[in-house]
Amino acid sequence: MKIDETIFRKYDIRGRYPKEFNEEAAYNIALGFANLFPELKRIVVGGDIRKSTPSLMQVVIKGLIDGGKEVVNAGIVITPVVYFAVCHYNFDGGIVVTASHLGGEFNGIKIVLKNAYPTLPKDYDKIKNLIINNKLLKIKNLNSAIKKIDAEKDYIKYITSKISIKKPLKLIIDSGNGAARLLPEKIFRLLGCEASTIYSEPDDSFPNHIPDPYHKENMEDLKKEVLEKEADLGIAYDGDGDRAGFIDNKGNLINGYDLLMIFTKDAFKKKLGPIVVDSRASMALIEEVKKHKQTIELTVGYHAAVLSKIIEKNAVFGGEVTCHFYFPLEYYLTDDALFASLKLVQIISEKKDFAAYINSLPRYCASEEIFIEFSDTKKYQAVDNFTKMTKAKGLDVNDIDGSRINFENGWGIVRPSNTSAFIKVIFEGRTDKDLLNITRKIINLMDESGIIMPKNQRKKIGL
Repeated sequence: MKIDETIFRKYDIRGRYPKEFNEEAAYNIALGFANLFPELKRIVVGGDIRKSTPSLMQVVIKGLIDGGKEVVNAGIVITPVVYFAVCHYNFDGGIVVTASHLGGEFNGIKIVLKNAYPTLPKDYDKIKNLIINNKLLKIKNLNSAIKKIDAEKDYIKYITSKISIKKPLKLIIDSGNGAARLLPEKIFRLLGCEASTIYSEPDDSFPNHIPDPYHKENMEDLKKEVLEKEADLGIAYDGDGDRAGFIDNKGNLINGYDLLMIFTKDAFKKKLGPIVVDSRASMALIEEVKKHKQTIELTVGYHAAVLSKIIEKNAVFGGEVTCHFYFPLEYYLTDDALFASLKLVQIISEKKDFAAYINSLPRYCASEEIFIEFSDTKKYQAVDNFTKMTKAKGLDVNDIDGSRINFENGWGIVRPSNTSAFIKVIFEGRTDKDLLNITRKIINLMDESGIIMPKNQRKKIGL
């Protein structure tokens, strides 16, 4: 059977619709999943707001039924609602048809197992191999009826029961024309906050901006609204609602470093224990954790890796710089941007001035994450070659995810994107001078290994 193998990423499946990822591919992937995990019986299916999603969901459901599964249809919902349903109703797994934060020309699939535990790279490889080697099997299914479920009602009840807000806040929400729609506004209003939403109308052309709050250009409209309305916080959700970005009351973008620091401090108030973060973690966070005589574990930059390590180490908090967060002390072990938003609002409600609190956090001088376009089929080998070279030079290298090179006064990382055709780099120094020196050193090493940063990006970072 033919299938575009480039749609199989390390932790999900994504491609341009219908050229790379289409109904035939979606059906075969669902059947492959059913074959790979025969012990999983009841699977919940949901999807985002893209025009291609309903027909893709239909064939995913058919593939699961043909694979002997009992299927529950959650409809068009944010991804965290599907994960919640898997955990709350004790389903055996879940599939979400979504391309997350990518543009409307894309679609894809996210798969989780029991307790919403993510499938791993080896699982996607096995599904791919079942398809291309014509090993898919249909199984006689005596229970082919599709059940429908409205999980949002129980989801709202559950997450609001976990949060106590000391004082009501004024919030502006940007749903990015994605799957979040008016759901966050509804939840925050139930908790007594004044909330209003921009771009709540679902539209997979994403006419206002790409629903990716990690990039500051997508946060400009929200920033404007926060300042004009004198709001306490702005919250922007990505396309499928499993990630959020935030604007403080002074219009400043709250970066992932600060959010990891805020949530770590909050977790330590409840219980001391290990922290798990991806390999882009700031020195400031590492030092904060060590100050409390706790351990910090660095992982590959993807939430499945973070979750695996949280479970292994019995951590009290985990997350990524890209704003994926886990709260083991308070919530199911799922990646839920709405719950993270609620947690942040709870913390803010205890502060007199949130922007002032942000400014008081320990931090060093860091670059933004820089995206260098690189072939999807060559990026991993290029980073592997870079890592081998830096190790051969005797540098202090952490190779858990690409190459994090540690210096006395800072660090930098060169790593392949797990979801798109980029190599990503970040630099951090104790001072601006340290940052510039470390940036120069690492870019020179990149040049030597053939990972070339374009001139416009060099100029942007002062080189």
